[in-house]
Amino acid sequence: MKLTIPSQVQLGCRTFRIRISEKILKEVNCKGQLIDKEELIRLSRRSPASMFESLVHEIMHSIFYMCALDENPGIDESKIIPMSIFFAQAIMSLGVEPVFDEIPEEEK
Repeated sequence: MKLTIPSQVQLGCRTFRIRISEKILKEVNCKGQLIDKEELIRLSRRSPASMFESLVHEIMHSIFYMCALDENPGIDESKIIPMSIFFAQAIMSLGVEPVFDEIPEEEK
């Protein structure tokens, strides 16, 4: 089942824009990036599965920040990486095929 990923995601009372940002992410050597204060998630173009994993990863970062879980030294990047990969794989194993056609390029 195809799932068109919209250009924004609602997390609690906040709405995060999702944008493709090839140049910026290449400069910082990242596949994805959360700019919490700007309510922005940046993704680089790759396979849909890899982009979906990055999107889930950045959403998890935001959830951890909003729940103050990032203050727990036991929850860091080394934990978020496998959790986001496993969660994304679980969703896709249910037959979900993410489609990123509606995500615009970030304007600068």
